[in-house]
Amino acid sequence: MKTITFLFPLLLLASVKAEQYEDFCWASIIYGVYDCCPKNQPVYEENSLGKWGKINGNYCGIKTSIEDKEYFNRYPKEYFEYPQFKVRNVKVPDDYCWSKYVKTKSTGGNLKCCKSDDVPIYRFEMDGIIGYENNTFCGLKGFQTFWNDREKFVDTYDKYQAFKKKWDNEYRDNFERISVFPGEDESMLNFGWYSKTKTEPAIRVSKYKNMKPYVDFVGKIEFYREIGGQSYYSNKVTISGLERSSTYYYQRRLNNKWESAIKFNTYDPDNFKFIFVGDPQIGGSEGHVTYDNPTEPLSEVDGTKNDAFNWNMTIHKSLELTKEPSLLLSAGDQVNAFCMEGYDKQYELQEYEYSALLLPDPLKSLPMATTVGNHEIYTKAFKNHYHTPNSYETPLEPDLAPGYNYFFKYNNVLVIVLETNYGYCDDFKEVMRRAHLKYPNTDWRIVMFHHDIYSNGKFHSQESYITDTLRPCLSQLMTYYKIDLVINGHDHIYSASRLITYDKNEDLGFKSVQLTPGKTNKNVKGTYYVTANCSTGSKLFSFIEESKDYTNNFNQTYTSTFGVIDFEKDKKSHTVQMTVNYYEVDTLRQIDGPYIFSKSEKCWSERLGYPCCTTTKKAYTEDSDGKWGVEKGNYCGIIEEDIPFNTKPISSNIKLPKSCNAYEEGYPCCFKGDEGVASTSSQGWGSMKGSYWCKLISKDAETRPVPIVPPDYDPTIIKSTVTIPSLDDDTDNTNSKTNPSKPEPTNTDDCWSIPLGYPCCSNSYLPTLFTDDNGEWSVENDNWCGKIVSETPKENTCWSIQYGYECCKDPETPVYSKDSTGEWGIENNNWCGIVKNNNNNNNKKTTTTTKKASTTTKKASTTTTKKASTTTKKASTTTKKTITSTKKTTIKTTTTVVKTPESTGKCIEAWGQCGGTVNGKKYNGSTCCVSGYKCKEYNTNYAQCVPDN
Repeated sequence: MKTITFLFPLLLLASVKAEQYEDFCWASIIYGVYDCCPKNQPVYEENSLGKWGKINGNYCGIKTSIEDKEYFNRYPKEYFEYPQFKVRNVKVPDDYCWSKYVKTKSTGGNLKCCKSDDVPIYRFEMDGIIGYENNTFCGLKGFQTFWNDREKFVDTYDKYQAFKKKWDNEYRDNFERISVFPGEDESMLNFGWYSKTKTEPAIRVSKYKNMKPYVDFVGKIEFYREIGGQSYYSNKVTISGLERSSTYYYQRRLNNKWESAIKFNTYDPDNFKFIFVGDPQIGGSEGHVTYDNPTEPLSEVDGTKNDAFNWNMTIHKSLELTKEPSLLLSAGDQVNAFCMEGYDKQYELQEYEYSALLLPDPLKSLPMATTVGNHEIYTKAFKNHYHTPNSYETPLEPDLAPGYNYFFKYNNVLVIVLETNYGYCDDFKEVMRRAHLKYPNTDWRIVMFHHDIYSNGKFHSQESYITDTLRPCLSQLMTYYKIDLVINGHDHIYSASRLITYDKNEDLGFKSVQLTPGKTNKNVKGTYYVTANCSTGSKLFSFIEESKDYTNNFNQTYTSTFGVIDFEKDKKSHTVQMTVNYYEVDTLRQIDGPYIFSKSEKCWSERLGYPCCTTTKKAYTEDSDGKWGVEKGNYCGIIEEDIPFNTKPISSNIKLPKSCNAYEEGYPCCFKGDEGVASTSSQGWGSMKGSYWCKLISKDAETRPVPIVPPDYDPTIIKSTVTIPSLDDDTDNTNSKTNPSKPEPTNTDDCWSIPLGYPCCSNSYLPTLFTDDNGEWSVENDNWCGKIVSETPKENTCWSIQYGYECCKDPETPVYSKDSTGEWGIENNNWCGIVKNNNNNNNKKTTTTTKKASTTTKKASTTTTKKASTTTKKASTTTKKTITSTKKTTIKTTTTVVKTPESTGKCIEAWGQCGGTVNGKKYNGSTCCVSGYKCKEYNTNYAQCVPDN
């Protein structure tokens, strides 16, 4: 035996000769089944092994030179300058050759050892270096590890030894760990967990550690499967009503027993942080050799142990840096076990990995949102562990990807998560449409999905499924919906893109703008794509060394890493800022960044005391601040630069092949032509080019729709005409919410909107919010509904009930007020709606004061200065709010009435303000009203001139 230090690979590199081999037929020794293509054969596709041609349906390798294959990546020089990376001495056999013990990723098997150290390098593997000698691949002798083997580091060796004992005796077999997930918005949290009994799940919440008082939230439970001979049930609970900058405690009721209380905090809604990670891939250390045992590759059970420790480090070190993060985002492949064959033992191995993922204590109070990676897609564990919000339950492959697309709002950030294994472009369009429709006014939009569409990853980023299918579809959607940041994983390297904007007229299909770390990018257009590296270091791959047209930076540190997104709001300048940084776990040194993006806050009217519009884009009025719409009878600011609202669900024309038994085994059927590079067609299986396995079917099957979207695709957008209520209209035009109650339409036979997935409105008097080719749309019970419009209006109908008021019983009731909803009278000190019919239309007495007051207000609004315009608008809104308040309450005798002083020639016109406050200051104008009117005080903030009678 001899001792070799970890510096050996660097010494080895110095002796390697970069000799060039022309016409290198690499494919002939990959699996031993592929020939090389004839000269000048066009490239059919490219993957991590090389470039492939296709002749008569058979793949062949396109010859290259060995120099072209040098995709190896060295350790950064600074790696050895940090005490955290000081390594132990390792004892290995004399003439040690790693490739005798480790199956390489490149060839799928063990390699012979190189006879000489002076050979060309083909590539770096995580356990050693592959050379090329005598027309074949070989393993260079020596010991080196390019993955995060926790045995090798002096700094954490003792801690890891103690952890291994706890893992084996306490941690590993606990499959009932809780998952804390974001809710639909920042006021909610979703909880998910396994239980061994079918008892009602509940979460108890209190603001006090002693849990008194408390509120119980009850959820739902369903059977999942047996694991290791034990039945497990999936539990899901949602809690709501959470306030910002607060402290709470919660208890879980597990197997009908309340657990100890856990503390969690909510933070400043204007200044907060997200952590993001790529591919924890717990269990991915399987197959590596370690410092303590260089001749025995790790089993998946032992690999999970190593990765569980590293994942704990990633969580605790990222919190050490960020202090108080609000969310953790993980871009997929949280676990490693595929469970492709469906053996019970494989499910048990996968649950060991989930147990490790949910083990860190901070994750009991830090919500974690995850996406599905290609390693998790073959089981339903993702669905049963996590409780995703706003889940898309009806994708084209609902059996294979149930609810794996979802979205949520957190403060001023919209986060959309897409499932890119089985998902089709039509699925993505529908999820994006729904997310924008529900949360249109966030300042920032982030999308997360597993596959990296703009990176330099060697193993996946150039696969045809990514470049030809995912990239053209998703690039257009990201640009159309003005996505600021995309987070990916999959390739186990770090890569940061330029600002990407889809452009069909460009040769590459996009435009890109270089970014400079530390420079603030103000009001820029485009999407920033980040591919996060493996956050445990279980698998660390190489990258394509030449820079692509879209890359801004890329590297491989061969260490665990994570990213941080800082969100800030400057209330003085009314701007918001997003800053993205990337860090190394062990040292907390900055790997890349900061990339800083700044823009004006989207909801510009909030600083003036008004919300932004959520359903209308039509301007009621405009001033120097911007365009103003009306919703709920109140002014709202219109965000002009954003996209229109689309209320029409996406309809797909894709016909999926179903004539095979693959679905029984958890796989789809193949489209025609889906043989793939790694085909095993003799067993009835094909490969979905770079994504997942499918089962072969008859030759007359449909051909896969490629590209998924035409080059000139533009998402379906309805150009709507919008009916706007007047300023005195109290109708509720709010956007849709999840799980609304469904009203019964007035006539189901006439309900045209049911085939489109929406009920008809039960009340035809609801205001029209959108009009498209299908008909008129409104909102009822917090859900979109189709209006059934009669050709002739119904007479003698009490239209004011929908606004909470009875109709006037006396047909002679005089009109006291008139707005867009109808004519209003007063009976028994309460507002009532005057019904129009043939019997009393000609007998009503109408006052003229309303019309005069309206004219006066309009004149004041248009003739005041810029500053006064805002003030007048606020005063107008106050008047409107007063009218609304009066309509909603009875006219009580306790209302204070200010006696009208004698006229001095400066009295206030009808309906004008005569007391209260203006812009927070005491009103100092005249308190007398013109003849026939009196000054009525509604509250300390507002008094108005109303008729004496």
